[in-house]
Amino acid sequence: MLFGHLTAPCLRQLPALALSAISEPSSPILVDGFVTRVGVGYGSRRLLEFRDASRWSRVGGVPVTPHDDAPNPPAPAGSRRSFLGVLLGVASATVGALLGIPVVRYLLYPLTSGSTASDWSDAGSLLEVTASPVPVSRTLHLKGRDGWQETESSPTVYLIRKGDTVQALSAICPHLGCTLPWDASRNAFVCPCHGGVFGPDGAYRSGPPRRGMDALQTTVTNGNVMVKYQTFRLDVPNKQVTS
Repeated sequence: MLFGHLTAPCLRQLPALALSAISEPSSPILVDGFVTRVGVGYGSRRLLEFRDASRWSRVGGVPVTPHDDAPNPPAPAGSRRSFLGVLLGVASATVGALLGIPVVRYLLYPLTSGSTASDWSDAGSLLEVTASPVPVSRTLHLKGRDGWQETESSPTVYLIRKGDTVQALSAICPHLGCTLPWDASRNAFVCPCHGGVFGPDGAYRSGPPRRGMDALQTTVTNGNVMVKYQTFRLDVPNKQVTS
């Protein structure tokens, strides 16, 4: 009697509790990576919805964002290989440039070096020149470099006494470059090509040349005459050094 007296009020409220349960849907829950909403409708109809946890889900009008506790994925191996490839390419290009600089300088040397020749050449004893009443012919021996090649030449000069000094004259005719011989019968230098005539001191006398013979610098060292040989532009009125 006592048990029935206590349970009777609860039994009288059971229909109201059941009606509340079937009229209010349940809230969304997250189970094993899925959003799940289980609700019981009026009567025997049940609603069960599942959404992929990798996307935003909206179940019954409630937005749900899944929480991902997985660690960040490691960097792909391809990106590391690409970086090492770029680094290797830069290092190879640097080494190639360092090795190629000497080769380029060697190939461009003829364009940048120009022609060089010895500055001063020995033209013989001073006493022979001062004792001679006529110009003394001397052959110089020059060595130079033109690009990769070493050059040798043997130009002719004339040494004449001029007071207490010695003067050197180029044997190249300033007209068109023929070699001038000394003509003792005419006491002059006479061009065999075009008939230009020059005095014993190289001064112009007649013919097509537009200036006198070209004088060269001289100095005396240990009793020998040293000549600085140069070449000059042809067929112009003023002396212009070319080499």
